[in-house]
Amino acid sequence: MIQTAVAIAIVAGCVGYVVWRWWSVWSGKTAGRGGCRRCPPAPRGELGSARPTAPARKPTDLNEVVRHSMAVVMNQLAVNHVDLALDLMAELPAAFADSNQIQQVVVNLLLNAADAIGPDGGRIRIITGIARIPPRGHAVVRRATCPRGHELMDPAVRIGGLAGIRLLARADGPDLTVHLDPVYGRAQNLGFGSIHEGVETSFCCPECRRDLVVPEQPCPVCGAPLIAFLAAPGDPVHFCSRKGCRHSDWPSQDLAGDRSLVELRVEDSGKGIQPEDLPRLFEPFFSTKGNRGTGLGLAVTWGIVESHEGTIEVESRVGEWTHFTVRLPLAPQS
Repeated sequence: MIQTAVAIAIVAGCVGYVVWRWWSVWSGKTAGRGGCRRCPPAPRGELGSARPTAPARKPTDLNEVVRHSMAVVMNQLAVNHVDLALDLMAELPAAFADSNQIQQVVVNLLLNAADAIGPDGGRIRIITGIARIPPRGHAVVRRATCPRGHELMDPAVRIGGLAGIRLLARADGPDLTVHLDPVYGRAQNLGFGSIHEGVETSFCCPECRRDLVVPEQPCPVCGAPLIAFLAAPGDPVHFCSRKGCRHSDWPSQDLAGDRSLVELRVEDSGKGIQPEDLPRLFEPFFSTKGNRGTGLGLAVTWGIVESHEGTIEVESRVGEWTHFTVRLPLAPQS
């Protein structure tokens, strides 16, 4: 009974957080984010007015958080005939996290897995460990500006759940608004469909129209001009201006090298997730469960992980399995 009350309290606080967080991002009110052009109606009622507190981050034993989370959901798993296996790394380094909020992440992922498995039973496996992550394919641009300081992040257009980087492209036709993938090196860009393959494109800031070409620094792969925006003052991110060339570099991240993160993975043997649903999986009020779902569980999870400067990824094979992977920063060394 006490565990249930604790879980409800955590959910209430985190729902308030995620609705506020998403509304802040969408409306452009989050510090460091520019205003957007397309905003949804403001949330109404208690959820919309809730003012969250920032996570109280401190060194946290993720294995202990997993054990507490199991105690909260064990009855639900038993009802669904779910076998739960643990593969927890011994002497796991501490994460820098709010233990109550991360417990809610684990609880949400376990309940989501149990729901995916259904009443006929199945398996859930929880794995913890350390992940060594290269910057390419994982480092996220969380702020982007032109050389004059104008904000380029566009929260209204999301790529893999993250705000895209909005630029104006000038090729062989009218100016186009395009959005760059904020994940370094992933290149799931939007809006380039009408630009012909191999064409060199100039890019500029949508606000001041400042050309973003890097003088006298051609692409080392194809020789076309390089384009740059700033992830922070003095911290440029480069990409090639020729469509079809996937070259990019982020010197500060490349110099820093691989990053160690605490990793939590929840694997289930459930029904899987349809490919068309994956891009919207962490949106508030999006649900694949029909009337049975509120669409808040995974949105809350995303909001908590994002507030911890962590990452969450999902892989799924329809009819076979789903794996959620959460990575969190290590606690600072004292």
